[in-house]
Amino acid sequence: MSKNNETGHAKNVANFAPFISTCKTFGVKFNPVKVALTTPKMELQLKAAQKMMNDLNAAHGAYTTAVTEREMGFNDLYVLASGILGALESSDTPKGIIADAKTVIQKIKGTTRPKKSLSAAAGTNPEGPVSPAKNHASVKKSFDNRLESLDKLLALLSGNANYKPNEAELSIAGIKDMQASLIATHNIAEVAYINLTDMRTQRDNILYLDADNLFDITKAVKSYVRSVFKASSNESKQLTRLKFTRIV
Repeated sequence: MSKNNETGHAKNVANFAPFISTCKTFGVKFNPVKVALTTPKMELQLKAAQKMMNDLNAAHGAYTTAVTEREMGFNDLYVLASGILGALESSDTPKGIIADAKTVIQKIKGTTRPKKSLSAAAGTNPEGPVSPAKNHASVKKSFDNRLESLDKLLALLSGNANYKPNEAELSIAGIKDMQASLIATHNIAEVAYINLTDMRTQRDNILYLDADNLFDITKAVKSYVRSVFKASSNESKQLTRLKFTRIV
């Protein structure tokens, strides 16, 4: 979706207010037979659209915060993983176990960590699309895989009697605490993604897809005004200047 389209949703809602105000200036001559085209009905629709956009912005903020906190948590995990490996290599742990741990730690640290462009940037603009389903699924799977690898590492460390670091954060209990925190932040981010996706669906319905949606109403009103006042009239030209774009 282009940047112009990304900002178009808010522009459509913003233009609807002066659109209604302009219709009011037409006085009693503005008397459409269809209820959805009347100014009282359009004002109700405007309030619904404005509330929806406010709710969408709130959902977007929650999503961005959740994604940032998840990324920060996993960045801490990558650092911790290096510390765990160092603790293993400086202990009496057999080389075979260390080799196994290195393999799991490499999966945790990875060479293709979830990029911000896929996990967070999609939420930087409340007008734009959330991370496309395919990209989001890829990001989610990447975090899921790292959590699974962390669980395997914990099992490996727990079975190693020689792994007894003095540092609290490197201890089995410390690693389990981080694991619980990561699972929590990951789940919060996923719920925030679902909520934001739902809000954007509601936006699309109100603006473009529902019966008597905002876009179709403005188009119908313009047609009505042309029929009553003629296409060359000032009334028609006033409404024509207010642009609405069907994005969905």
